[in-house]
Amino acid sequence: MAHKLADEILRMILTPPLLVPDELFAHAGAVSPFSKATYSAADVLAVCKRWMRVATPALYETVIIRSTAQSKAFGAAIRNNPEFGKFIKRVRVEGAFGDEIGTAMLHSPNVTDFCLTLTIYSDGKPAGLKKAFERINPARVILTLPVVKPPRNAKRDALVAALAKALPTWTNLTAFEFPNEIGWREDPSDSRIAEVLAQCPTLKTVSIWLSHAFNGIPPLVQTIIPNQSVTTIFLRHRRIHGHIQTHMRPQLSAADPNGNRFRFCSIDESGSHDVHPESSPAPSLSEPALPNPFYRPMPSAPEPLQHEIWGRILEYAVQLETHGSSGCTLSRQTSWVDNQRWNALFAQDLMCVSWMFRKLLQPVLIKHVYLRRESDTLALLQLLAERAELASLITTARVLRYALNGGVGENVSKLLRLATGLERCTLADVSDSLLVALGSSAGHRLRHLQVACSTSSLAALSTSASSFDSFRALTSLSWSSFATVIGRPSTTSQLSSLRTLEVQDVTKPFFAYITALDLPDLSTVKLGSAKAVQYGAIFLRRHGGKVTRLESSPPLGDDSLSSCPALEVLHLQSGIVDPALFPGVQLPKLREIHVYWSTLTKPANMASWRRVMSMLTVSAFPSLKDFKLLGHWDVWPRTERDIKKSPWPAFAEMLAQRGVTLADRTGQTWRPRL
Repeated sequence: MAHKLADEILRMILTPPLLVPDELFAHAGAVSPFSKATYSAADVLAVCKRWMRVATPALYETVIIRSTAQSKAFGAAIRNNPEFGKFIKRVRVEGAFGDEIGTAMLHSPNVTDFCLTLTIYSDGKPAGLKKAFERINPARVILTLPVVKPPRNAKRDALVAALAKALPTWTNLTAFEFPNEIGWREDPSDSRIAEVLAQCPTLKTVSIWLSHAFNGIPPLVQTIIPNQSVTTIFLRHRRIHGHIQTHMRPQLSAADPNGNRFRFCSIDESGSHDVHPESSPAPSLSEPALPNPFYRPMPSAPEPLQHEIWGRILEYAVQLETHGSSGCTLSRQTSWVDNQRWNALFAQDLMCVSWMFRKLLQPVLIKHVYLRRESDTLALLQLLAERAELASLITTARVLRYALNGGVGENVSKLLRLATGLERCTLADVSDSLLVALGSSAGHRLRHLQVACSTSSLAALSTSASSFDSFRALTSLSWSSFATVIGRPSTTSQLSSLRTLEVQDVTKPFFAYITALDLPDLSTVKLGSAKAVQYGAIFLRRHGGKVTRLESSPPLGDDSLSSCPALEVLHLQSGIVDPALFPGVQLPKLREIHVYWSTLTKPANMASWRRVMSMLTVSAFPSLKDFKLLGHWDVWPRTERDIKKSPWPAFAEMLAQRGVTLADRTGQTWRPRL
């Protein structure tokens, strides 16, 4: 079908994926946005010769050079095809990579935007950049990729001097952007360049990044202000807009010789502008907000339909976009509302609008209950006494220890007996009365039970093994409590639907109880403490053959992996590289390994990593496909200089030869493009 399209139409189709957005090209931060590229837009040119011929102009419109190899390839392409240079309009050079860039610019008369970095080290080759300065006449120049401590060497000083010499000769120059500031000190080279810019007669706009709140006028601004040709100075910053408005703007206006306060524009990192917009006229108080202030929506609709529509509107209005506390003080009538699910304060206000809103919101809010203290339980019981039909609507309940009244929880037990539709429950601790009440009402529906006690002060509490008899539908049990489970299970078929077991703080009797069960559907085990790993070793010896996913925060024991021959996913969060975990282990079904281990490049740490990588052989792990690093550190090098020092590309290539993909915390893999 594509061969029937005219070249003009095909060019319009192929151009969008080849265009580089200006926010990426002109990015002035310390990390190049092109260092995280996961694919090459130029792949469309490899489809056929016609596509290459049609799309080549769009490909060369923006040139990004990030390594010596790319610079040589670009230079060779322009040298062999000088006509390609006429297509080039924007050039971004992220280092000093030799003479090729200067040679290429000899054939590129249409360059309008030039982006470069002054972070040049002693092993750089800036001669090509200095030649490029003499052969271009850009309208916009951007400095990028700053570092906290700028390097000091003769090559960098020579490049800065060459740029300062070239700026006055660029008669088309109208815009200049300084790099994003790193730290609390300005780069001395920026001051030198600012002095030259103050004398440029064609300069119209300057962008300056502010890393912190200055007490006075920033030095760069103070240097450039005398240039009468500059019409706008953009002050880019992060969350200091209020400081600029209150402290800096009056001084800027006073320092401006023309008194033109429109010359300064504050831009925060989200892109919002402050350009002194004209204030809009205030609305007239004599005009009603609606044509009829007594208008009532859906006046002719049946009342059940009105309630259904209003109920959905109110539910959407009070739900939180993401789970997280809305942080507010609630009245007694709504103190039981889960403020991690609902905007409780707004819901409280809506319930005061009318009796209908109150009546419609109560079934919505009661779906998720959060009992912080005993008074919350009493308030909810009072509501259920008035509207008993609401009890079956409770689907999740969280109960803090203060609501248990010393661990007894009589009122909570009474409430749980009424919640027949409960599917997820979190308890601060357990007792026979709580579990029996929960199992008798919702045991046939409860899917997730979490017992989470943050302290051992309730260690005297205990529950009998028979309390778990009614939990026939439970698929996930999370246990973090020092409560003791007394006795053996009445039948080993208890918790027969359990698939996920998560254990943190635990006592030995609990593991003795859970080990005695059959657990035919068990597939996931999560061990969150040293005690859990210690007691869990016996548990895994019996049930490890069913486990397909194993997660552990502390280091695992020597035989834990050997007890799980069907393991498919291994998740380790100990923070310490553990090469002693894999010797002698063979897991034929293991597909993924996720580790939260230190990736710091200290010699001892890297030695441990090399041992781990050498053990991930095809014979021991024939099904292994993914090895993911979950640490907070970025492991992939972003520049040619970093690649030479980083061991991670070599690790990625080593695993790739065995069919394993090494990915960082964001899922990004190594792409050897530089």
